[in-house]
Amino acid sequence: MFFAKDKVAPTRADHYLILVAPVLPLERDIRFSECILKCNSATIGYLFKESFYNFLLRRKNLMNAINEYLKRYELPDVEFNSARLEIGNLSTIESTLLRSLIKVKRIGSRKVYYDGFISRNLNRRISLRISRYLAYTEVTPNQLTILSFSIAILGATLFLLGNYMYTLIGGLLVQISSILDGCCQTKVYGD
Repeated sequence: MFFAKDKVAPTRADHYLILVAPVLPLERDIRFSECILKCNSATIGYLFKESFYNFLLRRKNLMNAINEYLKRYELPDVEFNSARLEIGNLSTIESTLLRSLIKVKRIGSRKVYYDGFISRNLNRRISLRISRYLAYTEVTPNQLTILSFSIAILGATLFLLGNYMYTLIGGLLVQISSILDGCCQTKVYGD
């Protein structure tokens, strides 16, 4: 769905997420059905099913459509993890966004990581720090990919030479390549 001031150009979808407050959603996967999204008891948005599409087509104003839809259908309130976009908490939001790039999910109260031990405890920590710096530069994800690939090829070439010192340096270069690849992923998902 496309919004420009009061004009709405709806397209058909399974669900519609409409945010009415300047917030950054911190939920990775929304696993609930139609509802009113709340953050600290304040309404920040709505999640509607496909039926909202036909309803919206008959209305001229988005907020009128939302209000009439809510009168017709009783939707539950769901507390939604989000951060208000304000000048005072931009550094907190930046840190939260960077942390959200760590591949983790919760199973009950326990964290389950998708990354391996080295990736989680070494590569990701370094790549997030580098990415924080690169976010303010003109470096593109494609440039990072080319650099990372070139370093990996150089490392692989050193492995082929068979000398202990070359193998050690080659391993270090492959590790650096992996860290730069993490920066590339962060740059792509962060942009």
